[in-house]
Amino acid sequence: MSGLMNGTWAWPSDSKQQETALHKVVQDHRLTAILEILGKNPGGLSNAQIDNLVANNSQWRTSWLMKELTALGLIEYKAELFGESGRYTLSEYGKTCYQALATNTNLGIKPS
Repeated sequence: MSGLMNGTWAWPSDSKQQETALHKVVQDHRLTAILEILGKNPGGLSNAQIDNLVANNSQWRTSWLMKELTALGLIEYKAELFGESGRYTLSEYGKTCYQALATNTNLGIKPS
């Protein structure tokens, strides 16, 4: 399970290692919860909105998990102009992984 300080921080190039990395993500309910939230909100969500939906009462922890998913290339952060909140969205690869998780596991995730 991905811990706060020892998570999966780089996406490997080898396909077997990619499968292992994805398995680590799947095992961490906090990461899959964020993927599910973003999968159901294709327009993206701000950090505060995600924190509210995750409901873990820790903006720091949510921010850390978002950084881990960003480092893995599963999500992207898009800054908004003119004072609007930036938004996190699933990357193209994140969408592919989300669909695979939704259809091939018992996570209870429904594809958007």
